[in-house]
Amino acid sequence: FEGDLPMTLKNLPLKYVYLGATSLNGDLSTFIGDGSQFAELQELWLDGNDITGPIPTQLGGITTLKSLSLTSNELDGQIPSELAALTNMAQMFFYRN
Repeated sequence: FEGDLPMTLKNLPLKYVYLGATSLNGDLSTFIGDGSQFAELQELWLDGNDITGPIPTQLGGITTLKSLSLTSNELDGQIPSELAALTNMAQMFFYRN
């Protein structure tokens, strides 16, 4: 894969998304939207891409998330306090942004 984050993934009841080192780009907030499309998502790994923007606060509403990795992208800003609501979270990675 390469290019924009695939918005068609929002239409699938995915539990695991691994799209590392695929040259994806775009704004992560646009991809996540309000988060409701990812109600079953447990793992989101988007490492080593060219994803931009802040880490979306809406990730905090995806309460099924257990693992999140956004390393080696072009993200900016702070880690949102909303992520503290993810009580099932086992690991988060944000380095090299």
